[in-house]
Amino acid sequence: MLGIIKLRIVDDNGLSHIHRVHHSYIQEENGSISFQNLVGVAIQLRFSNTLLSSDECHVIFKYYDIDNECVTISSTTELFDAIDKFEKSKRVLRVTANVRRKTSYIKETNNKDAEEPTTFDEMIGENDETPIDETPNLFFRAFASLFINDEHNSTTKKSNERPFLHCRHTCDECRCTPIVGPRYHAAPDVDLCTKCYKNYNGNEFDFVLEEQGKW
Repeated sequence: MLGIIKLRIVDDNGLSHIHRVHHSYIQEENGSISFQNLVGVAIQLRFSNTLLSSDECHVIFKYYDIDNECVTISSTTELFDAIDKFEKSKRVLRVTANVRRKTSYIKETNNKDAEEPTTFDEMIGENDETPIDETPNLFFRAFASLFINDEHNSTTKKSNERPFLHCRHTCDECRCTPIVGPRYHAAPDVDLCTKCYKNYNGNEFDFVLEEQGKW
């Protein structure tokens, strides 16, 4: 199953941002589509400057089906069903994500000392008693690990550095947008994400690593 989802997210100013999310971004290691992975993507796109888990946010997905009825997606089964129906009809699935931080987590954060976590376990609360089905999924763990220092290497980047989102650029190979992390550019106007750059075996383009700029 290959394709994209057009994911619409509304920011604090009421402005809509539409992102092309490749199916590979929401797949598990065995290739199956995961609802929790889609949750992780939506949270990361909505709060790009803050590392949040699914425990800290309310996320609701809605779309209009082929009968033009508004449908809520709340499970992997419903997500797979929506993708399957739209692919069979050769249409792009357009999903609106309502992503909000939970009030309890906002209050708790405001009352804590502003101490920067230094390991991944501290970041996600590995030792708490959160039910297993609500712990961060494999995609979120892999994505979040980009934000944390390698605790065994003191020469790595500072812990508050996060992967840059190239919100106005799309990978010309897998069509994912935004490009997360390093972006490789070639004249006249070709861009690749890290994964596609590593898989590129041609010689018609001379790719260079672009500066990631500022947030």
